[in-house]
Amino acid sequence: LESLAFGLVAITSRAIEGSTSRGELTFLQWRVLVVLGTTEDGLRVSALASRIAASRPSTSRLVRRLERRGLVTTAVDPLDRRAVRISLSTGGRALRELVVGRRRSLIEETIATGRPSADAARRLAEVADAFERWT
Repeated sequence: LESLAFGLVAITSRAIEGSTSRGELTFLQWRVLVVLGTTEDGLRVSALASRIAASRPSTSRLVRRLERRGLVTTAVDPLDRRAVRISLSTGGRALRELVVGRRRSLIEETIATGRPSADAARRLAEVADAFERWT
């Protein structure tokens, strides 16, 4: 299961890189797009922070960066005017679908060949090495 988890992270990283310019989208930014893509009405900053396991101030900064890039929109929460709701913009939704589609293709390729591509295998080894150093 651990190998599978690392492999899926490697495939997701490859899908992000293949769908965006290098360095254009971090893994945490991707996580925000994934989480927001599962909601119809968006989320408050506090709920988003909880879902991505980040502090509220960090999440606010992350949201501002994504908003400047046109990937999310913010609006006053209609139920509580003190709160802000974050939603995917049209561009954010399109990028999310592009990455998800690319990731599905890479997973299908891996299943069809019975092994990950050389690039995915290399990334898997890098992630495993980084994890070992981190723990």
